[in-house]
Amino acid sequence: MSDDEWSPDDDAETAPSPAAGETDADGVSDADTTAREVEAEAALDTDATGTDPVAADETAAVTGGAPSTLDRLRGEPRTRMATAILAVVVGVVLGSLHWVGLVVGAALVSLTRETPRRGLAAGVGFGVVVVVTHVAVLAASGSSVVATAVAMRQVFGVGVAVPLVAGLIGGLARSVV
Repeated sequence: MSDDEWSPDDDAETAPSPAAGETDADGVSDADTTAREVEAEAALDTDATGTDPVAADETAAVTGGAPSTLDRLRGEPRTRMATAILAVVVGVVLGSLHWVGLVVGAALVSLTRETPRRGLAAGVGFGVVVVVTHVAVLAASGSSVVATAVAMRQVFGVGVAVPLVAGLIGGLARSVV
């Protein structure tokens, strides 16, 4: 590039930047400018589905080129939702057979989420769905069954706490995979 050609970097080097807390000629503070730049870069880092293609490329590089089945599942919103619903159904059925089924169900639901934090939230959400299902089954059984269940406070409390804790533990599976 010759000396008589202009580039955006030329102005950045010669123009004085405002001090911290001050605003520039347009009335925009340096903190606002930095926040906008970060948002613009984040928008460029995601594709139309909201996934980060750079992270997918890094995952593909680690796994040998092709994205894994879980990566493809997490990338498509419709597939992710359908798989999560299937995981909830399987988890509720397994949970009705044994309490470990609650952990397995929460783990299955969490594996469909894009980030570990969302996976943990999905696991706890699964626990809430199980508690609501349990209460709905009790309510459908009649008012005397509900009254008896509530009268057994500690047993009823365990019946509410176990799915929530199992959902929390199962939700941690996303952090591992």
